[in-house]
Amino acid sequence: MKNKLIIYLVLLSCALYSCDDYLDVEPVGRVIPETIEDFDLLLVGGDFSIHTTSDENLLYLSADDVTPNAPFIGSLDNLENPRAKAIRWDKELFFAEAEVNLWNNPYKNIYTYNVIIENIDNVIGDNEEARKRIKAEARTMRSYEYFILVNGFAKQYNTSTANGDPGVPLVTTPDVVGDPIGRSSVQEVYDFIIENIAESINDLPTNALGITRANKATAYGLLARTYLQMGDYQNAKINADLALAENGNISDYTVTGADLVSLYNVEQYCDRYFGALSGFAGGALSDDLVNQYDIVNDMRLNGIYQFNFRANGYTRNFRIKSNHCVSSPEMYLIRAECNARLANSTVQDVLDDVNLIRRNRILNYTDETSITTKEDALSFAVTERRLELLGTGMRWFDLKRLNKESAFAKTLTHTLGGETYTLEPNSSRYVFPIPPETLNFSPNMEQNIRD
Repeated sequence: MKNKLIIYLVLLSCALYSCDDYLDVEPVGRVIPETIEDFDLLLVGGDFSIHTTSDENLLYLSADDVTPNAPFIGSLDNLENPRAKAIRWDKELFFAEAEVNLWNNPYKNIYTYNVIIENIDNVIGDNEEARKRIKAEARTMRSYEYFILVNGFAKQYNTSTANGDPGVPLVTTPDVVGDPIGRSSVQEVYDFIIENIAESINDLPTNALGITRANKATAYGLLARTYLQMGDYQNAKINADLALAENGNISDYTVTGADLVSLYNVEQYCDRYFGALSGFAGGALSDDLVNQYDIVNDMRLNGIYQFNFRANGYTRNFRIKSNHCVSSPEMYLIRAECNARLANSTVQDVLDDVNLIRRNRILNYTDETSITTKEDALSFAVTERRLELLGTGMRWFDLKRLNKESAFAKTLTHTLGGETYTLEPNSSRYVFPIPPETLNFSPNMEQNIRD
């Protein structure tokens, strides 16, 4: 049956195909599933199916958590070297025929989810509960893909401008032909994400059918992440609480001889892997990041990540399959940050959640009790978020939202070929350009301005 369900998906940018339109994503060859069980198999997939997402190199190289080495970067004489362009934050980030996985992969996955959503109500089968569950899973994870897209290729959410800021195309059907689809506004994309998840929760299971399948905790977690990115701290906290009520697992990484990979996995609500699976492979963690850890005792640095985290060679820094989707540790940290910002919460509320994370990550940890102000508590929570979510790709998105606050605004500095490059807070280059291949097929689509 699995062979029957192989679908050859056309990249959104049509880089490898002849397309009449940039969103002409009809597969080259396919067999449409005919039963509820067939559609369920579309959600099973594998490491390089709908469970592979995004582009960790672009997200890592643009942010401040890694220091890539020369062999990984490649020749600086190549003016179209994509890694060098990302490190420098070039105005023309993508060369003309670049395959931009941060755009292509989410839209490929969205195609599969759209096939499910549009067709499952019309196929054979009496298991209506399964039919509703599969559709709810597809709508939830389609929303996850749109979260990546709108935060990569649009401005940071701003309540006063979101209705006018260009977002990304909202594709809701697998049969996109005819006139090119334009960019929905940032507000429309966020509204779509929230509405689709909220309407799916009741049909999602409490216990996921597998580590890559959505459940209620996944949905609440994605809502919490989305509301946090919007700066809606009350709703972010509400949904983080709901997610933790479903699954509040925190593993103790400090246990001698612990299987850290297994401990990491049980904290994840739903796995979505990067293409390289095990995180950044081209150098070291940045000194700026490493120096914020307890270098000797933090088992994230010395267990989840490899001992040669300051390596100069060609190495993988992670023993785990880095998950970009939501987890219980992220929910504790979202709740902590929201408690630091909300008037009806206390400093102790923040410390309780952050200390819980650190107590289960750092050998011989002593709880932080000296912080007495909300400002210091917020800084404590935000710093811990960076340490805990290393490898998830969220750092670039966090930089975008935190740059709106003077207390957290940060000028990034990269060095390449003896030259120093800087990215100022709120720079227009925090927004990736729409891929040139996409604009070739839709020349009237508005391009992002990168000054």
